[in-house]
Amino acid sequence: MSAYRHPHGGHRARMRQRWARTGGEGFADHELLEMLLYYAYPYRDTNPIAHDLLRQAGELSALADLPPERLTSIPGVTPRTVGLLRAALLLARRAAGRENACEAIDSVQRAGAFFMRFFGRQTADQTALLLLDNRCAPLDCLRIFDGRASSAAFRPVLAARPALEQKAASVMLATYHSDRIARADAEEMEAGIRLKQDLGLLGIHLLDWIYVTENYFTALSTRLPLLFGTGSAPLLPEHQQERQVASAHEPEPAS
Repeated sequence: MSAYRHPHGGHRARMRQRWARTGGEGFADHELLEMLLYYAYPYRDTNPIAHDLLRQAGELSALADLPPERLTSIPGVTPRTVGLLRAALLLARRAAGRENACEAIDSVQRAGAFFMRFFGRQTADQTALLLLDNRCAPLDCLRIFDGRASSAAFRPVLAARPALEQKAASVMLATYHSDRIARADAEEMEAGIRLKQDLGLLGIHLLDWIYVTENYFTALSTRLPLLFGTGSAPLLPEHQQERQVASAHEPEPAS
């Protein structure tokens, strides 16, 4: 009796040999997905599924945020596959967040640069929440809403729950504008005022709201300086600013 041959064994072997040589450098997004899907499909050609997943999401970074029902609408994609994809992509996102954790997000410029890296290029409006510790260093950054937070469907609890669960000292929001206009409209300005007040009642400091496109950003603090402080000032809550000023004037301990 002849030995069983995997129908795609030769291709998989070549992909794994290439991986061993390069460590994944030079792999296209669909090829990385194809290899990840080997663990979900031991006996199936995963290349077409990888292409279908990317077409559905638009780009790799958006896969983790798609509703499971959209992914399982792709022929051959099962809930088990969705679980594998979400776990891998969220791990990658958290690892990337840890790399940036040492840099305090304490100015509009740093906030804008952070969110531009986070969103990359998107094809639809999205809103994200950045959780910060008491040094304004990132704890986590989450996509919390598909669309603009000025939408009637947005609820403050989407921002409040993660902040309370992770005991964030302060938070920032960012909305990606797919129309390439990085500026808050009247509805978004009203939403920013309401959300800062609502979160403040829970003891959560909303430092600023950043509006991002592929290559530009603006901040709500520049439109509403009395509410958020001046756009060029450090984005620290009042009690933290006072603490820093006080510590700066404390006498140095005697040697």
